[in-house]
Amino acid sequence: SCKDITAIEKEFHAAVDDYLEFCTEVGKEPDKEYKGTFNVRIEPELHKKLATKAFQENESLNTTVEKAIRAYLSENSQSSIQEETILILSTALASQRINTQQNNWIFDKESTYAPTSPYDNLIMLYNEKGMTN
Repeated sequence: SCKDITAIEKEFHAAVDDYLEFCTEVGKEPDKEYKGTFNVRIEPELHKKLATKAFQENESLNTTVEKAIRAYLSENSQSSIQEETILILSTALASQRINTQQNNWIFDKESTYAPTSPYDNLIMLYNEKGMTN
């Protein structure tokens, strides 16, 4: 009935008002709702290449753009993994140089494992960080 719809709408507005008040109290910006649409301005030649690619793939321009964005975000995610790997490796190599110079090997305290080559410490650190294949 009409009263039910009015009551539901009133409760919805009250809930939104409560949320906004809570955000103000805790100093948090309210979450923004994303519709999934936005305008993009690109060079005409890039637009042409993108439209050609979409046609070749037999898909819409939107689908092609969405795939490109997903690939870009995935690449950046992969990039942070690579950066962490580089940090682990450089730290391990620096540690290895010090330990090799002092003939003071790092032992795994949880087991009786003792490195036998200059790269064993590096492999052990790499495995501890969960970076194995």
